[in-house]
Amino acid sequence: MKYLSSQVELKEKIALLVNNDVRSLFIEGEAECGKSYAVHGFMNDLISDESDILNVASQVDLKDIDYYPFSHGLENKDFIDKNKYLISTLDTYSDSKEGNRKLISALISNFLRNSDRKKLRLEGIFNEKELEILSKLETGLKKRKKVIIICSNLQFWDNKSLHLLFKLLEGSSQRFDFLDKSKFIIVNSLTLDQECNPFIEKIKNCCDKEHTMSKFKSNDYKILAENFFYNLALEEQTIAVVSKLANENIPYIKEIFSELSNNFIKDKFSFSKLKRVLEEKFRGFGASRNQINEVLEYASVIGYYFSTVELEKVTKIHKDDFIKIITQANELSLISEKDEDYYSFGLEVIKKIFDSQAENKKYKYYTDLETILKEIRPSQYLRRARYLKKIDAMQASDLFVLAFLKQLREYRSIDSDSRGEIELFTSRDQQVYIINMERAYNAFHEEKYDEAIAILEKITTIASEILKAEIQILLSQCYCKTLDPQKRKKSVECLLPYSDLSTLAEEKDVYERVLQRLLISYVHINENDMALRIEGILKKSLAGRASIDEQARYTINNLNRISNSIHEPEAASHMMLGSVEFYQPSVEGDIPSSLADYYKALCNYSGIQIICGEFREAFETAVTATEIQEEYDIFPFPRLYLLANNLILSGYFNHKFSIEECVEFFIDVLNGLPIIADRLLIASNLSIFYALKNEYKKAKELLLEEAEKQKMKRDEEGIYDYRVIFNTAIYEFLSGNREKGIQQLSSLKKSDSPTQSDEMLKKQSLLIEKMKVPNKNYSGIEWLHVLKEHYDANFTTTDYFYLGYTFTTLYNWDM
Repeated sequence: MKYLSSQVELKEKIALLVNNDVRSLFIEGEAECGKSYAVHGFMNDLISDESDILNVASQVDLKDIDYYPFSHGLENKDFIDKNKYLISTLDTYSDSKEGNRKLISALISNFLRNSDRKKLRLEGIFNEKELEILSKLETGLKKRKKVIIICSNLQFWDNKSLHLLFKLLEGSSQRFDFLDKSKFIIVNSLTLDQECNPFIEKIKNCCDKEHTMSKFKSNDYKILAENFFYNLALEEQTIAVVSKLANENIPYIKEIFSELSNNFIKDKFSFSKLKRVLEEKFRGFGASRNQINEVLEYASVIGYYFSTVELEKVTKIHKDDFIKIITQANELSLISEKDEDYYSFGLEVIKKIFDSQAENKKYKYYTDLETILKEIRPSQYLRRARYLKKIDAMQASDLFVLAFLKQLREYRSIDSDSRGEIELFTSRDQQVYIINMERAYNAFHEEKYDEAIAILEKITTIASEILKAEIQILLSQCYCKTLDPQKRKKSVECLLPYSDLSTLAEEKDVYERVLQRLLISYVHINENDMALRIEGILKKSLAGRASIDEQARYTINNLNRISNSIHEPEAASHMMLGSVEFYQPSVEGDIPSSLADYYKALCNYSGIQIICGEFREAFETAVTATEIQEEYDIFPFPRLYLLANNLILSGYFNHKFSIEECVEFFIDVLNGLPIIADRLLIASNLSIFYALKNEYKKAKELLLEEAEKQKMKRDEEGIYDYRVIFNTAIYEFLSGNREKGIQQLSSLKKSDSPTQSDEMLKKQSLLIEKMKVPNKNYSGIEWLHVLKEHYDANFTTTDYFYLGYTFTTLYNWDM
């Protein structure tokens, strides 16, 4: 296949970038004029074996999906050069004592420093999602000598992706190692709406070199005809007409050549002529012609690119008939398949034809599209808000606010463009609400829960029940961070008025997040039957759209991730493994799609494996999670102390760590924690290891002092107080206070114990029997396995529950 003259000129510029000190090249030209094709074609000729190519692109116009080019480019193999596919390799630790010690020491060090120091310098520059993207790039590219990052279809990029690319090019922000050896080729198509996006111009100005594709020459049209295998005698007059109409759009030129070769067009060619040609094509399809028109009119309202899933739902056409319509439209070259369930119009002019036909029906079409999105992809608030704003619908303002809150939850910050758009379409009361909610979220993320509660409890001026529910969701989460029984009860009570879908104007995403929070809150007050009921309602609500709504799939797997909160260990283990498998890369060594979710799934699964007596497997799972947070150290992984706890316990039970090492590790973790509920559980585990060293007084004093710090009066959940009473009773017995220990352990009732109460009461009874044996003394180590005759040879929960102390595995139940 021959290259066009403009493409040959481009090759010289690319050669300068590859072989010299030029760091970035901005390429611009008309849409579909052969820019990206030429770039990828020349790469194979110009790069050396020491270079790698990473394609960051959006094949479809999905400006409503934040960071789509980066996330899709990093996760989809088809976007990375097949011969130079970048595979992240983890530096594995040896299975030696020294290697294991380094592993846990690195994890605790990161926890104490609030993750990597580099991350601390980045705060305020990049949000959490951007740190995840940058961490993946840093890990994937750090072992490469030279990298060419091709950023294609810039005109399709969302604003957040453009902003991130600008920050990387500008260089005023924190530099990353991968940027020192990376060069950028940025490809942009000139479009009518580009003038509204200043970021593209800013990116262009940041680049070292620019190249604008030159106009096609007469001979280029002849080369294209030859490349397309059309035997056409193109005269200058014909070429001039094609040039004027096609605007150097190669697929459009191909369509015109096809019509020329079929004698549909003899001389003049115009918009109206093409419309008549399309009508001529329709005639053979009889009654389905009107359906094709309706489907493509809806599609034109969505945009040049559109989802067939959404089209099928909004047109209410039977699935079989809809597939036939799409097939027919594809055969007519009206549309073409692009990616997964996405199609595009074959040509921009075809989209304009159907858009003009839909002009008088826009109110219906925008209303219908927002209604169906609310049903099948309810969390796409910004897109829904924009549809409603086009028809000046009142409901748009609440959706803009919900979009703002979603960004706060997912990214922990709001970019200036989003803030400006949202503020433009919201009322004064809503803007005050937004300010206060942002303050509350900031306090929550800084673990200043009382401050967040104070802010939230003062928000009283908002009328919308949906926005009131958002207050209560965050308020409930804050209430659960304390051991105060009244606040834990309030974490349930504040949500109950919003636990009905009809109260929330049928907003499924808000409703489901209320239920998620309510489930956890019921667990925290030991009402597991209610939590199980909520889980059933939630999964039923999500199941109907799991195949078409990514958010629903994530929520289902997050429910599986926390299933140990309400299910027996064996059942929970199965569900939690499913969550790990959902989030883990499909190819070993590949980059996880969501670092935080995969990490949390591994952390939780390691905990349930310990409970199931699978100590070796638990240690391996915890090591995998530890390696991930170490490898992607730029990303701020949440609550590292939870993983540290499970790694220490599984390491000890698997004979990887000594008692002295565990004491040292737990002291470091405890000292790095503020006064939060989980701190008491860490202290409880540390106290057990003091007891294993026969330091019973120290173990008892530590645990009682920690309980006093927590101001614990009554433990509704039955986890915290139970551990204090149970373990200190053992310490009393081991230190010689036999009767006091027996009396204290006997005082524990079924209502005081956590889930697994029958198992724990049986263990309690067996231990009391051992304590009553006269003239029998035990060391701390001997007491650990005092019930070993009850262990199961097949490694089950008995191996863990029948240990002589009550250990605690920790889990991340944040949704």
